[in-house]
Amino acid sequence: MNQSFQESQNLRSILMWIVLIGLLFFSIFLSLSQLLFKIPVGNNPMPNWAVVCLLLFSILLLLMTALTRLDLSINNEGIKIDFRPLGKEEILWREVKQVSIKPLNMISIGRRYSPKTGHIYNAGADHSLNIELKNGRKVMVSTRQVDSLKVYLKRIKKL
Repeated sequence: MNQSFQESQNLRSILMWIVLIGLLFFSIFLSLSQLLFKIPVGNNPMPNWAVVCLLLFSILLLLMTALTRLDLSINNEGIKIDFRPLGKEEILWREVKQVSIKPLNMISIGRRYSPKTGHIYNAGADHSLNIELKNGRKVMVSTRQVDSLKVYLKRIKKL
């Protein structure tokens, strides 16, 4: 009998990956053209230091996105959210007023705050675990394992 629920999510937005890879290819093209072959790009070319900065930024952004992972861990004691490298949070069941699972109609990914839904941890899934705390604070965590999460929460009598 499973004593906890575990889920790990990577960022899966196809559009985001197309944009990031496109930015990387553009910055590589720009760097090769302007720095290696000495052919300026455009009517008003970027300075060489800016080309290097763009290339480094593109590589760093792509690596950070690839390493970003949302881990959700739920057991009899509480809920742990670890959204590397964007932060983590632990919520004990005694602090929770109620939880629910709902469809997630958001295009954005990442960690943010909304006055309506509270703190949002979204890795691009289509459902979310919505947590309302006794102090009125709200937390929303995306999930791709909807059925398993529902079964687990019902088993520990939290849903």
